[in-house]
Amino acid sequence: MDLFFGNTPLEGWEEINFIDDDSFIILCSQLSQVAEGRNAQGPTGRYFVKTEDLQFATQYPVLLAHQAPATVPPQKPEEMLIGTHGVILEGDTIRLCLLVLRSSMPMRKRTAL
Repeated sequence: MDLFFGNTPLEGWEEINFIDDDSFIILCSQLSQVAEGRNAQGPTGRYFVKTEDLQFATQYPVLLAHQAPATVPPQKPEEMLIGTHGVILEGDTIRLCLLVLRSSMPMRKRTAL
């Protein structure tokens, strides 16, 4: 998690008020950039997320996951690719789906921090 200092979010960021629900978990699983607000005394309890990440997670509310071998720890961790499976939360129902990349699905570029 990144840190944010000050009262006004930077351009392209917005404040979120939901860190204790499914939406926050979905944002994190999709590798969204989330920043914790801080001041001279420490954490402020405010959280910020990149606007484009929030829009994408809202449009595609899928918790990205992976399937791992039954061994602990996995014998071949290089075969575990995040995003091969998705968890979809619909009310009280939880669905596990195998995700297949299709050319019609939008792709987002990720850059290293």
